[in-house]
Amino acid sequence: MSSSHSSAFLYKAKRIFLPFMLLSIGLLMGYTFLHWLLLIRLELFQVKNVITEFALPFSLAALLVLLWLRPRIQLLHLKRRSGDLPTFYTIVAIVAMGTPTVIAQGYLETATGKLTNLDSITQIGNLPKTKYYSIKNFYIDKKSAGIFQETTTAGKNNRNLVFTYYITCPIRVDRQIGTNSASDIDNASGPLYILDGEIIPAPKPQKASTPHPALTDLDKKEISSIQILKDTAAQRLYGTRGREGVVLISTIPRGFLAIQYSKTISNSLSEEEKKQAFEQFSQETQAEFEQQDLAQFTFLERMEATHADLEAFQISIQKSPKFQHTGLGPILIAHHTPFEARNGQKLPWVFYSIVIGAATWLLMISVVPLSAVKKLKSTRKKPLSKKSLQRSFAGFLPTEGFTITPILLYLNVLVFIFMVIAGLGFISFRAVDLLSWGANYGPAIQDGELWRLLSNVFLHGGLLHLFMNMYALLFIGLFLEPLLGRNRYVLLYLACGIAASLTSIWWYKATVSVGASGAIFGLFGFYLALLTTNIFPKEVKSSFLISIGTFIGFNLLYGLTGGVDNAAHIGGLFTGFALGYIYYFLNREMLLSKAEETPVEEQEQVSA
Repeated sequence: MSSSHSSAFLYKAKRIFLPFMLLSIGLLMGYTFLHWLLLIRLELFQVKNVITEFALPFSLAALLVLLWLRPRIQLLHLKRRSGDLPTFYTIVAIVAMGTPTVIAQGYLETATGKLTNLDSITQIGNLPKTKYYSIKNFYIDKKSAGIFQETTTAGKNNRNLVFTYYITCPIRVDRQIGTNSASDIDNASGPLYILDGEIIPAPKPQKASTPHPALTDLDKKEISSIQILKDTAAQRLYGTRGREGVVLISTIPRGFLAIQYSKTISNSLSEEEKKQAFEQFSQETQAEFEQQDLAQFTFLERMEATHADLEAFQISIQKSPKFQHTGLGPILIAHHTPFEARNGQKLPWVFYSIVIGAATWLLMISVVPLSAVKKLKSTRKKPLSKKSLQRSFAGFLPTEGFTITPILLYLNVLVFIFMVIAGLGFISFRAVDLLSWGANYGPAIQDGELWRLLSNVFLHGGLLHLFMNMYALLFIGLFLEPLLGRNRYVLLYLACGIAASLTSIWWYKATVSVGASGAIFGLFGFYLALLTTNIFPKEVKSSFLISIGTFIGFNLLYGLTGGVDNAAHIGGLFTGFALGYIYYFLNREMLLSKAEETPVEEQEQVSA
């Protein structure tokens, strides 16, 4: 290695690699300590696991990279002919920096939990709350199971359909009351006692005033209800066994076991195929549930309020008629591995991910040369200057002639953040939650909820849905907003969004739909109409027509695969296209003068 190459490598190691390592380790140690102190040790507030273990680590990593590392990435000579390499390097740095912290949070959650050994499930409410439990005396009451079924969409553009059954079974005290033969029950004297669905053995002959011996140790506080059936009502349900009456006793469950079954299919299947897939899944779930020995577990984990599925399991408890008017006991998840193995390989992978990320980053900065000009400039000013910050956040900050697009982006992201804080999800949201927040839905529109035609434009089905739409909005907004001005631009966006919503409910009579894509397609349609006129130079029109046409064509074709509201896309696109021509003929002279104010070189530079 020559001395010049050696000095360049050392310069990159000092200016780019070392800051990356310091930021990575600082994020890992600082965030993990704060997570443990504030949320686990002090329990100051509760945040959904998907936020603390995924969203926040990567968000902080992105912030650190954009503020401190991206200005240093610009010291590298990254050519843009084959793509946007600076952005690619930025994304790799965010992933490499955030991954160890994400893995560490998963380890923190499992490693800090304490195991409590219970003799009986009744002790769970009397002892200090812990994360893990083992139980000696219990049985799982399948007969009183609560069931909640939910169907959701997942994947990019909702390409998948997910069927999920959430089942909760009461965990009861095993009173070891034994069993009787049918003849013993039929020949017994006195009323028939049934405790939590189980027939209690008939006692030996005794005085009528003497309580049933199997019930003497039953605490009154444990009883949720007592129902007495007599004469015809008792015999109609229990035959000759109920000739002297039936006493039905239900106790309050001290805990519930959570069981979950899921199946994912393609959302592009026909309605008949989806129905058949769901019926098959339901039959398989029922068979597996009946055969499964739910008592075969090594330890139980308490489902915290931060768990993503807690609400669904709580709904399943309320679905059982026996527990609609009782308090919800702790919901527990069964584990089948030894307690000592609960952490898996999380801790080693924290260190593996640091090494892999560091090696990848070092290799990436080693294979590209330094930019001589930027290196010279970097010796004269700090990387974190006001100008470098402006470059890092270009497109996200309002500027002269470009204010509405960033504001629209902020509104969409803000609504998404509010939904995440409300505990509705992060990667994706449920249709029922989107509907309550203002999703587009034909029957609701017919009931007079016309505001949904606009509110759904600011909602998104999940993180990826939001990211893709905001990226497209920034791209088209950079060109279209300066051309139209703030007022016309925002009116165009809203008009296309409403038109897209109307098209959606016209095509899909009862489908929940959300997203800004209809309005964004309208912006693309408007600009596409202008590109077919004479207001732009030929050298600009050809490249833009190809890129925008490809974008529109690909997304419309992809929408044919199913799971995508193509009706909204088409409605917004044609509305924008028509408005583009109308606007051109009404404002031709003004558009020509504005287009001439922007040199061709500047337009090409923006497109790059």
